[in-house]
Amino acid sequence: MRQIKHFRLKRLNKGAHFSFMHAVLQRARTDEAIAGNAALAPQMAKFETSFAREDKYFVISRKNSFTDKLNTLDTNRGRAYMAFKGLVAAYAKVPDDVMRPAALVLQRLIGNYRINVRMQRESETADMTNFIDDAERKYAAQIQTLHLEPVLQVMKTANNDYMATRINRTEEQMTRQPGALNAARAETDAAYRSLTAMVDALAVVEGEQRYAGFIDYVNTLIREYKDNFLRPRRNGSQDE
Repeated sequence: MRQIKHFRLKRLNKGAHFSFMHAVLQRARTDEAIAGNAALAPQMAKFETSFAREDKYFVISRKNSFTDKLNTLDTNRGRAYMAFKGLVAAYAKVPDDVMRPAALVLQRLIGNYRINVRMQRESETADMTNFIDDAERKYAAQIQTLHLEPVLQVMKTANNDYMATRINRTEEQMTRQPGALNAARAETDAAYRSLTAMVDALAVVEGEQRYAGFIDYVNTLIREYKDNFLRPRRNGSQDE
């Protein structure tokens, strides 16, 4: 008699657990004996709901997805600022009655803010926001004279994107709940066991042929995950 093998799901790390449940659910969704079976509808509904919760908390429990983006945006705005500063310094040395005076005015603006691209990021954000605002509103003529609009725009875009991404990260962190992933995972385990237990029971009552495909698939998956994700016990045996 075909039956789904016992599997101690707690021994899987969170990534393996997520992928195992995802694979089982995908198979259940496409198997006519499971998805189209009214007797299994309550178990499938619970499994769907529980896994959706695990999916949600699994995503936000991984490495913060905003960290790399914030680092890149901070680097980009810093490089744009340094390029802007370097170009102004270069124009200030040009013996020209139009470019040199414009550059000297912008140098005073740069000196007033004294932005350090290695400073604390939130302080850098505030200073750079005000610097860009002043450059656009009060020194637009000098910026235009030296054709620095493209560099200033790169700086502005990166700074604005940094602020927006920082807000999004804060909002994401607010949704985190201590132990939420573990709780969601436990619910998924319970739903999985309820579904597989019912499948086993129906295979006994109705005959295993209808459920053979699903049972064989889950058992093969279990064997693969035991081989690839579960370490042998100290006595050399593996979890059954």
